Amino acid sequence: MKHASAVPLALELTRGCPFSCDFCSLTAVGTRYHTRSTASVLRDIEAARRALVQRGLRDKQDVAVFFDNNIGGSFAYLRELCDALAPLNLRWGSSITFNGACNPDIVKRMSAAGCRFLYVGLESFNARALEHMNKQHNLVDQSLLEQHGRQRRTSPDDQVRAVL
Repeated sequence: MKHASAVPLALELTRGCPFSCDFCSLTAVGTRYHTRSTASVLRDIEAARRALVQRGLRDKQDVAVFFDNNIGGSFAYLRELCDALAPLNLRWGSSITFNGACNPDIVKRMSAAGCRFLYVGLESFNARALEHMNKQHNLVDQSLLEQHGRQRRTSPDDQVRAVL
């Protein structure tokens, strides 16, 4: 069983989320958003890498998953984190809200830092629906969708539907 985990290097770098979406379980329990220092993150990544090598899993030391609810809850922190991760040659992924995934600067920084996959919860492109859910942070300029090659069409009730 020592080879059972596909991604044994797994950490939580941030906890909670700074947003208060009406449907979210984090909001329901009153969680707060906080981040770990980049120094402690780097320390734990290096310690985990050493442990993997000692266990004969050298091939697993360069891939990580960060089990954060929203790694982009603070763009300032995420920029600092990306700068710290870049020299490690680590391929990683995490969860992020749509506002982060649509921010060209953030996406470029994450990519340069080794990010290769993101889980993005996307409830709607409809501005009214997002406002109703208290997700103003995920309101997207429709020209951004077009800029990135997504097709859109407007339905009779003026809802935007995207083909991703």
